[in-house]
Amino acid sequence: MTNYMKTKILVVSYPTQGHINPSLRFANCLVKLNVDVTYSTSVSVIRHIDIQTNHHGITFAPFSDGYDDGIQPTTTGQQFYSDFSTKGVSAIAEIIKSAAAAGQPFDHLVYTTAMPWGAKVANDHNLESTLLWSQAAIVLDIYYYYFNGYQDLISCNNNNPTFSINLPRLPSLSIADLPSFMLPSCLKEHKFILESVKDHLDVLKISSRILVNTFDELEVEAIKSIEKLVVFPVGPLVPSEFYNSFGCDLFENPVEDYIRWLNAKPKSSVVYVSFGSLATLSIDQVEEIASGLVESGRPFLWVIRDGGQVGKLSKIEELKKQGMIVSWCSQVEY
Repeated sequence: MTNYMKTKILVVSYPTQGHINPSLRFANCLVKLNVDVTYSTSVSVIRHIDIQTNHHGITFAPFSDGYDDGIQPTTTGQQFYSDFSTKGVSAIAEIIKSAAAAGQPFDHLVYTTAMPWGAKVANDHNLESTLLWSQAAIVLDIYYYYFNGYQDLISCNNNNPTFSINLPRLPSLSIADLPSFMLPSCLKEHKFILESVKDHLDVLKISSRILVNTFDELEVEAIKSIEKLVVFPVGPLVPSEFYNSFGCDLFENPVEDYIRWLNAKPKSSVVYVSFGSLATLSIDQVEEIASGLVESGRPFLWVIRDGGQVGKLSKIEELKKQGMIVSWCSQVEY
């Protein structure tokens, strides 16, 4: 009898919240398709996953990025990005070589956003690779066209938020609709991110396959916009009753029982406000959001990671009566 060999896929994720959960859920979906999956990211992230309880058939291969006990407050985003890239290249190369030496070579490598080196490492070891893009397809399209013919037009007009930008097969956009990394308002410490995106687009010359966390009905035109790329919608990569999936939260949940609070509200009545784990808002921006929420008259769940800003809100008493403000909430609990 011929032994059946499972397809072996190595999934490598950048170690931040917005990359971890979509990639974990994608890995879990692969397991349901009888694929042998190894999941690799930093030691600090794997420590937040209860592997004994939640492995679901996934093999974990953590590696040290130099921040095993977490990122220090003095570490810049660019320094962390650089350190993770340097350590990740050698670690993933070793994981690939070790698997091959053991007679269990990988068939494919899937790498997330913020890891353009993933495609290069795979190519160096004669391994096919695919990018898992965790943002919307239209965001990918905007970046692609920015670096393929539209950079000068956008750069010359990026101080005019109402200036109209027409990109192929996409709805008409204005400068204000574009990712902030393209605009003068982009913080100096975040400017390296645009260069990282350019690196991503450059390595797509090695492999043009992209898996996007979206679905046809949501972004039918955006998915088909770039003819030179092979884009597959694989979303939404969110918790599902059909899959016994799991995720990871890198931040401690607040003491407030927001799930019970949410369940007490009418269906589809609560406004959810969150800018993720990396965005930094000024107090003026936070005040403007607060005013909008009060004027809406709707109950809301608002994530503000900077606890100091909460106490400075001029309408804090009205906000407390109308909704709930928390320092973080789970991306996978429902």
